[in-house]
Amino acid sequence: MRIIERSLDRVRQEVGGDAGRLAHHAIEEALVPNLQRAGEAAIDLAMHAVGWRRLGIPHESREASSLLEAARIIDAAAAGRMRTRVGLRSIVVHADQEIDRARLVSIVQNDLDGFVSFRTAIVQSG
Repeated sequence: MRIIERSLDRVRQEVGGDAGRLAHHAIEEALVPNLQRAGEAAIDLAMHAVGWRRLGIPHESREASSLLEAARIIDAAAAGRMRTRVGLRSIVVHADQEIDRARLVSIVQNDLDGFVSFRTAIVQSG
């Protein structure tokens, strides 16, 4: 799932360690598609892992993280972060709400590595 790392590398390049740069709409417009790609790749990976391990049939993307958590492939914190990513992705894809800037800043500052650790947990689980 190299797409996750590529997308996150691009986010890190744009922000350059300064979350204050997110105040610029051009930076935000560059970040959002990359976070969307990383989120979609993580969702695809979660859905694949659920199917591969026959953990159940998720009726929506958020349920895949709950099934992975129940199977102890990811912990509760990782499952919660995954549900947050699915929510952000839904907002971006469906454009049904304005993106919460505080949420975007929080993801960039606190959760980029969470994408990678999520991928690693699934890959290492078998």
